[in-house]
Amino acid sequence: MELFISDDLPGIEEAIRGIFPQAKWRLCVVHAVRDALSKVRKDAREGMAGDLKAIYRADTE
Repeated sequence: MELFISDDLPGIEEAIRGIFPQAKWRLCVVHAVRDALSKVRKDAREGMAGDLKAIYRADTE
C-alpha cells in the first residue's frame, strides 16, 4: 500500500490518485493543526493547540 502525506495543495490528491489509484492520502499533522486552529477564536487557540497535541501524540486511538 502506498501512503502519501502532504499539504492540501489544490489538485494534489487527484494527481496522486491518477498515478497511484489505490494509494491513501492524508493531510500532514502540521497542516491539519494549522487548519483547525484557524477556525478557533484567538483566545482559545492555545488551549485547543494543547488538546490537539495530546491527540496526535497519543500512543493509541
